[in-house]
Amino acid sequence: MAGRAPAWRARLGKRGSTRTRHGEDEVTGRVEQVEQPAGLISVLLDESARQDERWDAAGDLESYPTPEAIAALTSVATSAQIATTDDTLQAMAAESLAGIWATMGTLDHEVCNALPLPGRISAEAVLRKRAPHLLAEGG
Repeated sequence: MAGRAPAWRARLGKRGSTRTRHGEDEVTGRVEQVEQPAGLISVLLDESARQDERWDAAGDLESYPTPEAIAALTSVATSAQIATTDDTLQAMAAESLAGIWATMGTLDHEVCNALPLPGRISAEAVLRKRAPHLLAEGG
């Protein structure tokens, strides 16, 4: 099976794309179809996925302000364990959440206040740049 990408890699999609992604399963050889953002969410939450692929998924999910994407990003961004073991992933998830909040024009103060470092600093930097009025509203 050399030369084939891992099955989870097929779940990644092009940023901003809502099209179905096709990928060949490494073990079965079957072609799987994954609609975005489900594939990105799957990679983000898959602890066996490569670190850089999880980082990409966290960043790309900003383009999908769906309840499912927001829930997945919140899970990673507020995780003290992830903040300890992979602070880059945690910060990237927090930045994507902040980007969604800025785009939507609303800030989830409860989630923002629950962000451990460094994610909270990253999220606040995004908000200061893109939607400073949301920080001024307080929570």
